[in-house]
Amino acid sequence: MKAKRILPYVAALLFLAWSLGTLARSGPSSGGLLVNSYWLLYVVYLLPLAGLVGMIVMVVILALEWRVISDAIGMGLAARRRSKTAKKRRTTLSLVIAGAAWVFALMTVYYRCPGFRCQTNATQNITQVVEQNVFNNTGPPPSLPFSGTIANLTGFFSTDWYVFPFLALIVIGGIILARSVWVSADETRRVALLTPRVQQEGQVAVREAMMALVAREEADPGSRIIACYQRMVRAAANLGAPIGPDLTARELEVGIRGMFHLSGPGIGELTQLFEEARYSLHMMTEADGQEAQSCLVEIAAELEASPLVDEPGPEDVRTGA
Repeated sequence: MKAKRILPYVAALLFLAWSLGTLARSGPSSGGLLVNSYWLLYVVYLLPLAGLVGMIVMVVILALEWRVISDAIGMGLAARRRSKTAKKRRTTLSLVIAGAAWVFALMTVYYRCPGFRCQTNATQNITQVVEQNVFNNTGPPPSLPFSGTIANLTGFFSTDWYVFPFLALIVIGGIILARSVWVSADETRRVALLTPRVQQEGQVAVREAMMALVAREEADPGSRIIACYQRMVRAAANLGAPIGPDLTARELEVGIRGMFHLSGPGIGELTQLFEEARYSLHMMTEADGQEAQSCLVEIAAELEASPLVDEPGPEDVRTGA
């Protein structure tokens, strides 16, 4: 993150710290920063109610979209599990830390409160401190806008109501988490069954693209580069990649890269050569053809490096000969 993006947040935190720091120093004659800041009273009065409403809204959203959310989380977990950069130990450590934090929070609430129903003494003390600093120990003014409505709301509101949306969040969150784990396991099994076939088809496509590139029937190197790239596109499309004739070269690259799980620069360089051969006005040379050959060799090496690819049988060896 750039420094100029961080500065507004740092300034806001400093202002907040300065404002809260005057709470303890404000007195009858000091004239603290929060004196006559009646907006802060409205925030303190309405914050518990706003938190309750926010929890209820969250419960409703999770209840309505629990399938979509669990599918998204499950697919994300499966993608991270397939990623080579994901560290299994780091993930386990994160889960342990998160679980310990939840246990600590629940035990703190349980032992500091009678069960899960906390007393409102702490909230009342905070409200009294804010009132003393805002009113500067002189008592409230005779009339505040909407003071009667706010008093009725705060008098009607009870912190015990937090228990019900909290329990609802735990239940719905548990259901979403359980379904996310199931979706992740199912997607991992599906990809594990599909990946060897995809990589084997990719190897066959690379070999045929190499043969199209070294073919002497077409003297133009640009035409041979286009033919070899179209072979890669056709292989990805046959396996189900969302590739069509109306896509740009970069969109075709994204489809090929995603289908064959390519992360190296070879497919990108080959796509650039394909763009030049198809759309550029200058003639392609044999050096460009050799560069395309190097790209295909790099792609083939990347496919062979995967541990999920089975050893080629005699039939595959004869095909690649």
